[in-house]
Amino acid sequence: YVPTFQDVELEVDYVQNAVAVGDQVYLFGSKWNQETGEGKDIMYCYQPITGELKEFPIEMKSEAGINVSIQKMAVNSAGNIIMMVNKYQMPEMTNTEDVLSGPQEYKEWVELWEVSATDAAVLNVVDLQKALEIEGGFWTQYMALDAQDNVYFCDGNSMIYVLDAKGNKLFSKQIDTWINGMFAGNDGKVYIKADGEGGMTVRPVDLQAKNIGEPVSSEGFGDSYNQRYYVANDGTMLVNDESKVFSYDFTTGVKTDLFAWLDADVNSEFVQEMGQLSDGRYWAFLREYGEKEEHSFVVLKKTPAAEVVVKEELVFATMWLDQRVRKNIIDFNV
Repeated sequence: YVPTFQDVELEVDYVQNAVAVGDQVYLFGSKWNQETGEGKDIMYCYQPITGELKEFPIEMKSEAGINVSIQKMAVNSAGNIIMMVNKYQMPEMTNTEDVLSGPQEYKEWVELWEVSATDAAVLNVVDLQKALEIEGGFWTQYMALDAQDNVYFCDGNSMIYVLDAKGNKLFSKQIDTWINGMFAGNDGKVYIKADGEGGMTVRPVDLQAKNIGEPVSSEGFGDSYNQRYYVANDGTMLVNDESKVFSYDFTTGVKTDLFAWLDADVNSEFVQEMGQLSDGRYWAFLREYGEKEEHSFVVLKKTPAAEVVVKEELVFATMWLDQRVRKNIIDFNV
């Protein structure tokens, strides 16, 4: 797999969320202004095939005094972006009496938005306080959609909520173990990754039983703390297993090794999101940490060995690879 790197200039300090709609990748990030003491949220749309980057014109502040932040994003079957949106309103303290009177009322609530990936129009808004019959806001740890566009999400206390495509509550389920991930499978179901007997396990959320199903039994799948999961364009799952990537099919249980990040001159510690383009190539969004965070994309193309430039090979022996060693190896290779 031969890499092509694409630097992107994002006017944000860090990127919190990224989702793909077809061949376009949507990035949501934030920037803090040290001088004014104010933050700014920006959303971008990037096209890895053409290298085009443009700002996605979604309105982050619906009205004066209300702060808006996107917690999580996913994509429904219509190609629209489903956003878990946190809103909060700080109390206005205009004079000394306001300050001396003590704590003012702080308002926080959460909404579920359906947003057009074409023009950023907000197509539908669900008030989750009403839908879930709860008060105040909450933090969404993970979110995913099944094939029927039902919305699954969990909070930091391992409580799973399931809504239908219109935002009506179907059920909620408290899990007695820590949830480490939630994702859509290529079979149309939603799965969670959670602590189980002997370590990490991947288990389906059973919509009919309103419960969690039995662990998926497959060697090397779901047993790693850092595994990340994505549905590929070929209908299988892409699994980023820290140093390597493999595909997995929930319908057949077949696991196929694809490539190692280091062989493709990519530092796996910088990979934040990945996916597959319509032409079969793989893309990854890279977030390099440092004094100034740097962002880039890499596109990987499977290439016959005869067409790959032969490089000088050196043998390097080590007990383990840290971020610095990986970076030095990659810098040497490229």
